[in-house]
Amino acid sequence: MRNKVSLRHYIFTTILGSLLGFGIILLLFNMFISNRFKEEFIFHELEESAEYKKEHRNDTSDDFPIAHFLVEFTSENYIIHADNYTKKIYGNPQNNFYIEIVDEYLKADTNKGSFKNLNDSVYYYTESYGDNRTMFFMTTHRREKLFNSGFILILIIFTIIIFFSANKIAKYISEPIISLKAYSVEISKKNYQATLDPIDNVELEELGTYLINMKNELEQIDQNERYFLQTTSHDLKTPIMVIKGYAQSMIDGIKINSMDKPEKIILNEAERLERKVTQLIHLNTLQHASEQVNKYEVVRVDRILKNIVSKLRVIRPELQFDLENDVFECQGNSDTLLIAFENIVENQIRYANKKITITMDNDCIYISNDGPGFDTNPETLFDIYHKGKEGQFGLGLSISERVFNAHNGEIKAYNTQAGVCFEIKLPRI
Repeated sequence: MRNKVSLRHYIFTTILGSLLGFGIILLLFNMFISNRFKEEFIFHELEESAEYKKEHRNDTSDDFPIAHFLVEFTSENYIIHADNYTKKIYGNPQNNFYIEIVDEYLKADTNKGSFKNLNDSVYYYTESYGDNRTMFFMTTHRREKLFNSGFILILIIFTIIIFFSANKIAKYISEPIISLKAYSVEISKKNYQATLDPIDNVELEELGTYLINMKNELEQIDQNERYFLQTTSHDLKTPIMVIKGYAQSMIDGIKINSMDKPEKIILNEAERLERKVTQLIHLNTLQHASEQVNKYEVVRVDRILKNIVSKLRVIRPELQFDLENDVFECQGNSDTLLIAFENIVENQIRYANKKITITMDNDCIYISNDGPGFDTNPETLFDIYHKGKEGQFGLGLSISERVFNAHNGEIKAYNTQAGVCFEIKLPRI
């Protein structure tokens, strides 16, 4: 199982490791690449000195500024000759320093090379003068220690700077995230009074703005739900109290003075209660059903509307229904579309005066009546917290809107000169 680490720890170790790795790369570059350039420069200088000396070989003065010495090879040994300038620097030709250079030359069998001598690096270049004579040009450079005191001091300072820089960067990123986390936890607890500390990071500040907006929306939704539940519980409680009261009176043998029989009143209230409960169930379960729309099922919307009109006509037989006899097909779920259109037609029947008209045009279906116009903003009709003229919540219209939206459609309502109209748009095939 992969070990989990905090974001701050991850950022800190990543930055620290990256910068230290960069420092190691610079060190290796200095050790190998820089030293190589240095050696090439030294050999180039020695080679130029050899060319100059070769051109002025007859010059016997001792003011040539490059250390050099001449070696005469015999059949069994060799003799070393050095000028005064070279002797002042490296001593007499008989000492081991000259001999080591010649021995290195003989071993390597090349005209240039280098070797270590105590704390120095010795570089030499040779030029053959013929007659078994070879001129050696040489220089020495102090060998640089890999970990000298200056390097160690720079490394320590560099590490301290990296440590505090990485820690500051990690803190700059992690602290706002911790603040956002704490704020989201308070929102999950429905603590809408929680505040978010200011954030300097632009990207995280934008995330904080989204969280604040989400909190405001959740607070509004929570308030609406509490209001809806309070009012709905009252609407459900009323028919229950009526049914209970009439039933208890019948059990006790108490005569009830009313225009209708107690049995009919109980039945009407029970049906009213059933409608409210059914709408609430639809509101909570229909969204999931709508999301499972079978895209390969062809639905005849015109047939659905004809069946609805035929079924609901008995509610108000005096109304005139004008239904356009046109084929309208779409892809979707016939059961959910039946519920959605049924809610619209039932609403129009409730408020119509004499006539209901259903027409179809391209992707739109128009269901209109000649009743009174909307006295409020029609857009609020599809809000589950909106109450109609009869004090009922618009659960049916809210359900219809969800169904049409799940079918990639939309619904809107507006007043007309003759009454009101519901316009439903569905992708037609």
